[in-house]
Amino acid sequence: MKKTLFILLIFVTINSLFLNNLEPTYASIYPVSVSGQILFSKEKVVLQIKTFPNDIVLINGEYVKPVNGIASKEMNLKENSTLIIANPDGRSVKIKLTYPEIPSLLKSFLPSLNFSFDTGKLTFTYSGKLARRPKGTLKGNMSNKESKDSFTFAVDSSGNFAGTLKMAEGKNTIQSYVRYLLLFKYSLPNFTVEIGKAKVIKLIVNNKWMYVDGVKSEVDPGRSTTPVIIPDWGRTLLPIRTVIESLGGTLSWDGTDRKVTINISNTKIELWINKNYAYVNNKKVQIDSQNSKVTPIIVNSRTMLPIRFVAESIGAYVNWNGTEKSILIVYPKD
Repeated sequence: MKKTLFILLIFVTINSLFLNNLEPTYASIYPVSVSGQILFSKEKVVLQIKTFPNDIVLINGEYVKPVNGIASKEMNLKENSTLIIANPDGRSVKIKLTYPEIPSLLKSFLPSLNFSFDTGKLTFTYSGKLARRPKGTLKGNMSNKESKDSFTFAVDSSGNFAGTLKMAEGKNTIQSYVRYLLLFKYSLPNFTVEIGKAKVIKLIVNNKWMYVDGVKSEVDPGRSTTPVIIPDWGRTLLPIRTVIESLGGTLSWDGTDRKVTINISNTKIELWINKNYAYVNNKKVQIDSQNSKVTPIIVNSRTMLPIRFVAESIGAYVNWNGTEKSILIVYPKD
């Protein structure tokens, strides 16, 4: 009996050590809560995103700093919104919103409309209050074209209404209408919510490991090359091939001209060793407008490129954490 317990204890200990060393993977969408108010009369949308510590929040490609755990921004109703929320642990969610607009005639009845959704629970809620409620029966319906979920609601005597729908990853088309006295039907234009993921890459200075969506891999497989800070420049460089390939791009090297060519999505970047300029989609640009010394260099037979310049040129967001000397790349930023 004692021998069996001893073997069991050894098994549990080994299993525990194994599990503790597993690198996390994040296949699911990052769970965040988003709420907003559509102000039809002002043609504005006010967004609020609940965040966790260290979250990066991008709205239409611009960084929005959370205050007390809430990132807020006012948008134009006629513009679409792309929200990206990323955490350094590799989790992320990318949300595309297309807002409904209503005819001017109905704005006096419905000056504003509230909405909220949760990407973890995958629920969507509409609510509002009619400024003027006509007498008689007033009922409505909301449905999600993709999830096939629907909800019938009644507008109460004060003009209030609300309803919740199930969402799905991918595109959600929220359709709604109100029927008055079974005779008149007023439809609200579609509200679309598209839910997916961004790509999050974390690099650490002088560390050979990087994390792509939380999955650990080598920055320069088999060579132990790490991101480095060039002291005279105050800039971070690294061998960029693995990063670019992780984002779905390609990189080529011309030994004769000592030239690096990066192709990703619709962007082409050409850089030369020891030259402080590059070509981005055939347009000449300086690599670092604040420091003309910054150029691609060769260290230990590896071509090292400025991280920020390359990442921002391909449409990524770059965040530097000075405390742990880490770089977070979020792609794309919009």
